[in-house]
Amino acid sequence: MCEKNGDIKQARTEEERGAHTVPDPGFCEDNRACGDLNHDALAVCFAGDLRFQLLTDEQKASGESLLLSIMSRWQMTPQDILNHSDVSDTSCPGRNLVSLFLKDMEPKFLQLELRKAENGLRYASIPRRKMLERKIKRLKDMLSAIIHSPNFI
Repeated sequence: MCEKNGDIKQARTEEERGAHTVPDPGFCEDNRACGDLNHDALAVCFAGDLRFQLLTDEQKASGESLLLSIMSRWQMTPQDILNHSDVSDTSCPGRNLVSLFLKDMEPKFLQLELRKAENGLRYASIPRRKMLERKIKRLKDMLSAIIHSPNFI
């Protein structure tokens, strides 16, 4: 839970089964992200009604840090993040989280991955160095495409 003042409160460990989704086979046709994800998904909650309210600056900063940390630990990408409304018939988390926060995660995630790859070059063996150089080029290309897109703010 990311409180309005930015405090993070953990209810379960990341290894414990959650209780944030319930099977709802009628909701989605393709079942990609539908039903009971409690066994292999983490839930991050933000305090407030984000249909009508914006995240506080403190929530945005600490929530972003938390999500980047989770993505790094679990080898996730921003595309792996699902909204509650992606898996259940709900308006949660509200348009203000989706539109104003999650879209900003991809360039920050790519920058984090780029730094990790560049740091790995220092002590890498020759085969690993070649792989990291390709990864660095790919990450830089992806970042460049995002930064130069007309939708980038």
